[in-house]
Amino acid sequence: MWMSTTSALWPAAFNATANALLQDISGPYEVAGWTPGAFALWSRDAFPLVLSASGEHPTVVAAAPSAGPRVMAFAHEAMVADAVQDPADFDPSARTNIDLLVVNALRWLAWDRTGLRVGYIVTDPNRWAATGARLKTALMTLTPELPSNWAALTFATFPAASASIDVLIVDTYQYSMTSGQANAVLNWLRGPKRGMLVAGHAWNWGFSNANANIFTQLPINQLLWPYGIVLTKAYDFQFQDASAEARQRYPFFSGLTAAMTLFEQLSGDAHFPALTPEQKTAVYHGIYKFLAVLPRRTDVNVATMLGQIYAYLDIAQLSWPGWSSYAPAGAPTPPWNALNLTGAINDPLTAARAMYKVQQNAIMSRATQRTVLRKYGMSKFYLWGPFVWPIAFSEWNEVLGLASVPLTGGRVVAFGHNSVITDYKYPPPRTGEGTDMLVINSFRWLGWGQANIRICTADESKRGVLQKIALGVTTSTTPSTVVDTRLITLDTLSAGACEILYLDTSAALTPARINLIKSFLRAPRKGLMVAGQVGSYLDRYSPLNKPLTTAPINRLLWDLGFFAVASQYSNGPQPAPLLAEVLNGTWLYYNLWFSAMELIQNKYGGGTPIPSARYELISNQLSYFINTLPASTDPAAAPFALGPMFATLKAARRPATALMNPPSDDDWFYSANVFSASTGHPSEFIDIFMDAWAVRHNDIGDPARLSRYAAAFPGVPGAGATLRTIAISINATHIPMPNTQFRSAYDPLWRSTGAWFHPTPGQAATITVSANAVNKGLMVQIGSQTDDLNDYRAFKRVPVIFNRFPITSISRTIANPMGGLIYIVVPPGTNLGAVTVTLTNVIQAPRYVAGRTTLAQWNAMKAVPVPAPWTEFESRTLILQVPTKNAKTVADPAALMAHWDKVLDSMAWLSNMTRTRAERFTVDADITNGWMHAGYPIEGFVVPSVLNELLNTTWLQTYGAWGPYHELGHQHQWNAMEFTGTSEASVNLFTMNALNATGITAANNDRVDRNWLLPLRSCYFRNTPNPADLAGRTAPNWGFEWGTWVGLDLMLQLQENFGGWNFYRRVFADYVSSNKAFGWGDDVDRAQYYILTTSRLANYNLVPFFEIWGFPITAATRTAAAAYPEWTANPMLTWRPSATDPSCVGNMGRRRLASQ
Repeated sequence: MWMSTTSALWPAAFNATANALLQDISGPYEVAGWTPGAFALWSRDAFPLVLSASGEHPTVVAAAPSAGPRVMAFAHEAMVADAVQDPADFDPSARTNIDLLVVNALRWLAWDRTGLRVGYIVTDPNRWAATGARLKTALMTLTPELPSNWAALTFATFPAASASIDVLIVDTYQYSMTSGQANAVLNWLRGPKRGMLVAGHAWNWGFSNANANIFTQLPINQLLWPYGIVLTKAYDFQFQDASAEARQRYPFFSGLTAAMTLFEQLSGDAHFPALTPEQKTAVYHGIYKFLAVLPRRTDVNVATMLGQIYAYLDIAQLSWPGWSSYAPAGAPTPPWNALNLTGAINDPLTAARAMYKVQQNAIMSRATQRTVLRKYGMSKFYLWGPFVWPIAFSEWNEVLGLASVPLTGGRVVAFGHNSVITDYKYPPPRTGEGTDMLVINSFRWLGWGQANIRICTADESKRGVLQKIALGVTTSTTPSTVVDTRLITLDTLSAGACEILYLDTSAALTPARINLIKSFLRAPRKGLMVAGQVGSYLDRYSPLNKPLTTAPINRLLWDLGFFAVASQYSNGPQPAPLLAEVLNGTWLYYNLWFSAMELIQNKYGGGTPIPSARYELISNQLSYFINTLPASTDPAAAPFALGPMFATLKAARRPATALMNPPSDDDWFYSANVFSASTGHPSEFIDIFMDAWAVRHNDIGDPARLSRYAAAFPGVPGAGATLRTIAISINATHIPMPNTQFRSAYDPLWRSTGAWFHPTPGQAATITVSANAVNKGLMVQIGSQTDDLNDYRAFKRVPVIFNRFPITSISRTIANPMGGLIYIVVPPGTNLGAVTVTLTNVIQAPRYVAGRTTLAQWNAMKAVPVPAPWTEFESRTLILQVPTKNAKTVADPAALMAHWDKVLDSMAWLSNMTRTRAERFTVDADITNGWMHAGYPIEGFVVPSVLNELLNTTWLQTYGAWGPYHELGHQHQWNAMEFTGTSEASVNLFTMNALNATGITAANNDRVDRNWLLPLRSCYFRNTPNPADLAGRTAPNWGFEWGTWVGLDLMLQLQENFGGWNFYRRVFADYVSSNKAFGWGDDVDRAQYYILTTSRLANYNLVPFFEIWGFPITAATRTAAAAYPEWTANPMLTWRPSATDPSCVGNMGRRRLASQ
C-alpha cells in the first residue's frame, strides 16, 4: 500500500482501483509487434495504470468517478483482443502482465456481480468473438463465481440490448459514430454499476487528420472525454515496467491532478509534504502532454468546451519560473502557445492590456469628464476574466458599468441599473451629460461597426427607449449606421434574430434560455447589453448571502467574465477622468483575474512589479470579491466551474509574515504585529482573506489544513498534545426570560465541551450526538472569538476565526483551519434537556467549573506542559475564555469565580433579571470596536491590563475592574430605558453598584466617589450661570451632549435622593413588569415615560428637575406629573456651575450613535 502525497488531491479511488487492477502484476509488459497509442488525462478521477517506456504517455488508463461508472481504456486493441492467446495462458501463473491486466480489468468492471454480461461494438466482430470465448474461460479459471456471456452489438442494436449488458467494449475505430449514438452510451453508463472498456489507438487516424481537433473530431473521444480521458495522435513502442514505486507517480499524469498539486506546492503551505523528484517529473509530464494536445483557444467553440482547462494552464504558465525545475534535464519548455488569448501574444496579461486599450478607447470616447445621472442603489459588479474592464464607477469606486469580450464569443456591456438605459434622452443628448454618450458608445461598440444593426429585446416596455437609442446611434455614427429594434422571445432567440440583445437582470432565465443567449453570442459579431439590479442589499458577511449562486442572472454573467452584487450605497456612475488616465491601466486592476494573474507572474519573477501605490486598490477589491464567493464544496457552486478561479487565488498567495507573530505582552501591542492593506503586498492579503473565507463558509475540502496564522492567534497546542475522544452530556435547553429586552438575551447559547480542535493529517475530527439532538437547530462551533474584522484594513489576526456546522445527522466531520475551542450552540426556545456529545480526535482543554472542579484537579490541569492554548473558567453567572498561559497564574479559581458571581449577582439584582444563562467574556487580538465591547460573548483585547482585570482576584477585590464591569452591565440594560446614543450612561449604574457590592472604596478607586462628575456637569451647563433660570438661561444641548458622564451624574442624583440603589431596582422592576416597548430613536416618548416612571416611584413631581437638565417635556407629561408633590429638595435648584475650559466638551462623554 502507498500513501497519498496530499490528502486533499490524491484521487480518492486510486489506491483501491490500482490494487484491484494491478493485482499480481510486476515487472515488464510485453509488446507483441504492435504500436500502442497514448492518452491524455484531465480529471481527478482518471489515472494511468501503464506508462510508455519513455515515462511520458499513459497507455492504459482507468477512470473511477465516485458517482459514475467504471471506465478502462487500452491504447491498442490487440492488448485486449489478442489476450490469453495460448492454452498456457489459462494457467494464471503463465499469463503475461498484459493478460493479467485485461482479466483484472473485466473483474473490476464487473463491480461485485456474480455474473457478467459483456457487449462489444467493434470493427472486427469475428476477432472479438474469439476474444470473448478466451476471456470467458480465463475468467472462470481465475474467478469461478464470475461466469460471463459475450454478445456482438452495433450502435443501431445497442439501445434495445443495453438493458441486458453490464460492460460495453468499444474499439476506437468507430469513425461514423454520431453524437446521438454516443449520448445513448453515456446515458446508459449513468445506470448503476455500469462499466466501459475502450481499446485502440488514434495515431493512424492522426496521419490522415493532422490538423483535426481530437476533442471534437475524433469520435471515440465523445465517450472518453466525459470521464477526463482523451485519446491522442501520439504513440510509443514499449511500456514501462510495473512496480509499486511507479504507482506513487501515476495520478500526476492527469493534467488536472498535476496542476492542482502544483498550485498547492507553490502556495508554500507547510501542510503539504514536498514531492519526490519522480513525482515532480510526473507533474511536468501531466501538464506538458495535455498542453501538447490542446487546440488553440482562439476558436470560440473550443474556448467554450475547454475553457476551464485553459484557465488552469494559464496559472501554470505564469508560474513556470517557479516550477521549471520539475522538468527532467534537457526537457523542453511546455508549449504555452496553445493558451494564446489572441494571435501570437504569448503573455495573457500583455494580451489583456492590448485588448483593454483598443476597446476602452472606443467605449469611453467623448464620455469622460462629464456629469452623470445619480441613481441610488445601483448594483455593482465583480470582474473575473481576461477581457473585461470597468467603464463606470460609484463615488465609492465600485464598478457600476463594464465591458467584456468573452473568450466564448461576442461583446457584452452591463450597467447596474436599468435607468441608465431607460433615462436616455434624444434628441439631442443633454449638454455636458456623459451617461447618454456612454450608452451610445456602448451600443455602437456592441454592433462591431456593422452597417445594419438590429437591437432586439424580450421586454416590450423597453422597446420605446431602445428606439431612441437606435436613433442616437444612427445619427452619431460616421459613416452612417442603420439601427432598428425588434421584439423577440428569449425562447426563440437565434443568431439571425438581431445583432444586439438587450436583457434586463430581472428577466426570467431558464437553463435553456441561458444556453440560447450563449449560442447567440458565439455567432460572429454579436453583442449583449445587460442592465438592472440584482435584488436588495443583504449582509455581505452572512454565509447565507451568496450573490454569485443565488442571483439567477449571474448564472449567465459569470461565464461572460463578471457577476452582479446588490449594493446599499452605490450612487453613480461618477464622472470618468481624462481618457489618457482611463487608458493608463489602473482601471484594469478592478478586474480581479488580471490582478491575481499579475500577482502570480510577479511572485515568480516575471512581468513588471505592481506599483505599491496600487496595493490598496487591489486588496480592497479582492476582499470584497472573496467575501462573496461560495464555498468550493457548495453544491450550488458546481455549475459555475469555479475551480480555476480558486486555483488562481491559491497560486497568488504568499505568507503575510507580519501576521505570523503572536500578540505582544505590551498593552499597546495593537500598534505592532499588524498587516496593513495599504502597505502590505496584495498576495499576502489574499493569503489572509482566503483563510477567513474558508472559515466563514466552512470550506473544509481539506480538514487537516492548519492556517499558517493559527500559531500566532488563537494559538496551537504544544507538540506533545495528544488527540483523544471526549464524551460529555450538555444541557440543550435555552429558554430566555419571556418578552425580555435584556441585551443578547435571544442570542444562541454556547455550551462548552472542554475540547480543542486542532487540524491533524490523517485524523479527522468528528462529532457524534444522541438522536434527540439531530435537526433541532443545534450547531457545533469551533472558535471562541466571533468578531468579524473583515472591514478592517489593518489586521492583527485572520478576520474570521470561528465557524459553525449544523447538527443534521448523528455524526459528521468538523474542521477549522484556525483551530479552537469546541462548543454546542443552542438556539433560543430550545428545550431538549440532556444531549450526549462525543468528540473524536480532539485535544482536552483546561476547564474549571465552579462547584465541580476541585483545587487539586485544577492544579493537575496547570501541570500539563502542552495543553490546549485556551482555558475556560465557568461559574453559574460567568464564563471566562482566556489564554492558558494566563490562566495558569490563577492560584485559587474558586475565589476568583466567587468574586465574579458577586459582581453578576449585584447586576441581576439591580435589573430584576432572572438569569437563564451565564455571560461569556473572551479576549481577542483585535475587536470590532472600543477597548472592550458587550455582547455574547463580551470581547476585550488580549493584553496584560485586561487579563489582570479578569484573573487577578486580589486586584479585583481591591480596585475592582471598571472596564469588564461596564461591559457586563450592558448585558443587564433594559432596552426601553435607553435613549439614543446614551446607553453608555445608564450602564455605569451597574458598574458603580458592583463596586459598591464588592466593597471597593474611594481610597482605591476614585470613581466610587461620584464628585469626579461635577466638573463635567459644569461643562454641560457652561453657557449659563444659573441652570434653574429657565427663562433667562441658554439651555443645555440635551439632544447631543447629555451622554455618558452627565447622564450618569443625573441618574446618581436620583439614586442619592430616593433610597439608594433600591430606587433603580424599583425602576427596572417597573419597566420589566410593564414590558413597555419603543421604536428605535423615539427619544421624546422614551423621555416622557422615564420622567413619569421616576416621578411615580419617587412620589415627587420630577418635571422641574428634568427640565433643568434640558429634557424635552410634553404638556401631557406636565399634567400627569403635577399629581405628585413638589420636590423642594431638588438639588439643581441651588446648584451653580463652576468655571470650565472650553476643551472640557471633549471629556464629557457626548451621545454616541452606536453604543459599545
